[in-house]
Amino acid sequence: MTKGKLRIFKKKERKKRAGLAVFVILLFIFTGSGMYFFVKQTFLVEDVIFIGNRYFKDEEIKELSGIKKGDKLFSVSGREIHERLKRSPWIEDAVIKKRVSGLGEGFIVTGKILIEVTEATPIAILSMSEGKYFVNEDGDILEQINEKTVLSLPVIKINPYEARDAYIDALRIASVLHNRRLLPYEFGIEIVGQRPEDIALKVDGILMKIGTGDIGKKLERLGFIMGEIKRRNIVIEYIDLRFTDKIIVSPVEGIEGEQRSLPISLN
Repeated sequence: MTKGKLRIFKKKERKKRAGLAVFVILLFIFTGSGMYFFVKQTFLVEDVIFIGNRYFKDEEIKELSGIKKGDKLFSVSGREIHERLKRSPWIEDAVIKKRVSGLGEGFIVTGKILIEVTEATPIAILSMSEGKYFVNEDGDILEQINEKTVLSLPVIKINPYEARDAYIDALRIASVLHNRRLLPYEFGIEIVGQRPEDIALKVDGILMKIGTGDIGKKLERLGFIMGEIKRRNIVIEYIDLRFTDKIIVSPVEGIEGEQRSLPISLN
């Protein structure tokens, strides 16, 4: 075979190989597209399972997600479901997983959608003239409270639109109470005050003046204070925690004689 014929032969072989490669690629694309269409049309939602929700009911999450039994399993992306769920202030985050579960009639494949939610945690109840609301650590309103709801959280009686700074300090107090469990909520706890320096707690009818700054440290003194009050058998009108080196305990007038303040040293 001459060199010229050999070059022509090799050129034809390269064209054949290139044509075969293109054919394989197109076949792969068309097969993949067909499989995708088949999966998208024949994989149906059999069940939706919710994990991690404590305050938000399953039916409420399901309605918010827009998923229904019998929907096409892969017709809606996890990102779309996630975006829908994030519209609720109750849901901080969500992880969506799709699982194929079995083969049904008519080659219909069924699957399950698992939705694991991270809920916002209510730390207090905001009480205003128009109603009561669950609020989270950032002060976001989660939901208006039904009158029949049992209230077992600190109640903030500060209007956030009229006294923003005091409201922020009240949230800090509620957050410390929630995270450290310093007081049992069954006492009935209210947080009041229109200025940060006037912030106070009402615990079981006793006024506790907190003021601004060192909130965590001040609240940690409560156990010591309650022990002293019990030991001295004092009926209290108010407790002043605003000082760095002492706590002022004021008995109710007429119970301990004339009204006076008892400084309890912290040294």
